[in-house]
Amino acid sequence: LERHRHGPARDEDTRDHVDAARPTVNFAGSPELFVAPARVTYLRFAVTGIGARAVHQARLRLEVTHPGPDGGEAHLIGDHTWDPSTLTFAHRPAVNTPVIEDIGPVLTTGAVVEFELDTVVTGDGTYDVAIAGNAGVPVGYRSTAAGIGQRPTLVLAVDPQPGPSVHIVQPPTGASFFE
Repeated sequence: LERHRHGPARDEDTRDHVDAARPTVNFAGSPELFVAPARVTYLRFAVTGIGARAVHQARLRLEVTHPGPDGGEAHLIGDHTWDPSTLTFAHRPAVNTPVIEDIGPVLTTGAVVEFELDTVVTGDGTYDVAIAGNAGVPVGYRSTAAGIGQRPTLVLAVDPQPGPSVHIVQPPTGASFFE
């Protein structure tokens, strides 16, 4: 299997979080992404180069900056119209799809956690993911704006590219000839 890393499509519009306590504030450019009941993180990945090959594994990797009792649950968001420069809690895509994975507690600063997205990342396309939490203590993850550490990364394991094939057309099979 080949491994493909897909970072955000463009740093400025692929990650953001919203906060119910500040419903009209846009947090674009923040070095951290937060997850709690009143804080939701949104991520967008543009996956290209997969073509007809099968995706066997898809992992979203995030580095913990503030540990806590609930690292969050990932949801696929079908609404691709959100704009990071205007995203606020008051104007955010709904998180009303089934949970893809709930990772439970994240207890170590600097640890890299992985959300399994195998069932939803199936090939080329744009994937928007929301991460929401259920604990009162917010968990923090490093964003693309942090400049250091593990940035949000989608890692895919896919079938390798098919190798070249050779098919001899001349002379035909079984033909004989003289020098």
